[in-house]
Amino acid sequence: MQKYITWYWLLLKEKLHTAGVYLQIASVLLVAFTITQTTIPDTENVTVGIVCNNSSKAEQVMEQLVSFSDVYDFVAVDSEETLRAQVERAEFECGFVFDEAFDRMMERESLTDSIRFYCSQATNKGDAIVETVYSAVLEAYSGTLLEEVQQKLYKEKNPRRQEKIMDRFYGYLDSDEVFQVTICRVETTSSEKNNKIAIYPLQGWMGMLVALGIFLSGLRRWEQGCFFYKALDKREAERFFAIDTCASGTIPALICLCISIAGPYSRGCVSEVCHMAGFFLYTVLWCAIAGKLFRSYLGMLAAVPVYVVANVLICPVIFDIVTYVPAMQYVRILFPLGIYLL
Repeated sequence: MQKYITWYWLLLKEKLHTAGVYLQIASVLLVAFTITQTTIPDTENVTVGIVCNNSSKAEQVMEQLVSFSDVYDFVAVDSEETLRAQVERAEFECGFVFDEAFDRMMERESLTDSIRFYCSQATNKGDAIVETVYSAVLEAYSGTLLEEVQQKLYKEKNPRRQEKIMDRFYGYLDSDEVFQVTICRVETTSSEKNNKIAIYPLQGWMGMLVALGIFLSGLRRWEQGCFFYKALDKREAERFFAIDTCASGTIPALICLCISIAGPYSRGCVSEVCHMAGFFLYTVLWCAIAGKLFRSYLGMLAAVPVYVVANVLICPVIFDIVTYVPAMQYVRILFPLGIYLL
């Protein structure tokens, strides 16, 4: 055992004197900074900002949205700049800004460019929310439209007739006399377990960098001029290979562990340590199995991109494929990153 500890210590000191380990550290820090500075939209966010700009008609639309919408949470915002900042920070799913002349534009029966819509590129509810706001604006605008049609038809203004028309209009809106829908409820087979999607982008990419460093260090076994393995018997060579890959991944793994604990997606200190330890040992085992299977520099090199792509697609790094293919929750346990992101 003392011999193997000595091997590990000497190999670790060797890594500290190579430029590769510092390049790995720089890559880890760059990726961590990029992920922590990236705003990931919340798929469950239903908050929508509204800037009325002291418009009475816009406030009327706002009241209708707040009163009748049980899906989205409409919130009044003071200024356009505040609304834009909150959409950028993903605090709001999207937002609407009514023009300061919205009342006059409605009276002139011209609503072109009267409302500005703010949303991020990642919004998945924007179109539906636009339709909701459009229906509320149309309802507020309907009085003006019906009055205009009445004048064109009867060539005169009649307040009593207009009142009856509006009463009939709102009666249709509040009832299902015109538009009736038969609701047929269907029981789904999806389990509640899959309703909550757990995605760990920081841990996922940190783990990929650690695994990539371990796999690339395993290539040294087949490099020309590497005589360590030739001087050892088969069993000792396999053990030296495992120790070498462990030493190569130790420093990046420790840095990634510290970032994961201190990062915004931390699962707790003890949990992160246990997950990283299991992931690290499982990755070394995977590297040893890959070395036995390919037994060449080019073979191992070709296996690296396949390993990376498979882990990113199957494990919840960017999205959770289990939502679409539930059976993948069992497949990804075979991958080290799948164990790390459990």
